Amino acid sequence: MISVSVKLDEASIREAQHILRAIPKGWPRAAHRALTRTAKSGKTSLSRIIRHRMGGKAKDIKNLIYVHYPSFANLRTTLEISDFNKQIIDLNAQQTGEGVTYEPSFGGRRQLIRHAFIATGQSRGRQVWLRSRYHMGRAKMIDWKGRRMEAIIPQRESGIRRFLKAEDLKQVQKEGEVNLIKNIQHEVEVQLKGWAKKGKY
Repeated sequence: MISVSVKLDEASIREAQHILRAIPKGWPRAAHRALTRTAKSGKTSLSRIIRHRMGGKAKDIKNLIYVHYPSFANLRTTLEISDFNKQIIDLNAQQTGEGVTYEPSFGGRRQLIRHAFIATGQSRGRQVWLRSRYHMGRAKMIDWKGRRMEAIIPQRESGIRRFLKAEDLKQVQKEGEVNLIKNIQHEVEVQLKGWAKKGKY
């Protein structure tokens, strides 16, 4: 699981708490709404980066990004990106003379895994397999039922991790920190205006 977090800084917390000190539950509401809005914009930004690299539908990519909505206790919001990758056999795998082709989860043309083959194993069932020399770059020998043979490895689709760079996460976090300050300021104004309409000021 890949994650990126944004936390409200102490100076902004103290300032907002001071401004909203007279409004019952004003600060918790402002903090929660600001963090939630920041998380949603971060999710959109992150899904845009991933989609640009790997293609596919925005909805499918967003479904792999989870928002840990903030609590008043920690004043932090976190985005987690699932790195789940499907077994190739489940992606309409087809045997060809060159190897096995499959349909990527996020759309696009069929991909080819050269030298791969489809077979049914005793423990894993029907899978797309690749000999170790092609999967690892070297032959790995194992003992199987009293025979010395080359290992074969079941194939899975590459996860989202390979489409993300460290600088991507830093960019989303930096944007989140800037947006969070703006969102806090906005929510403080919302609370003050709401309180004023009630004739409290």
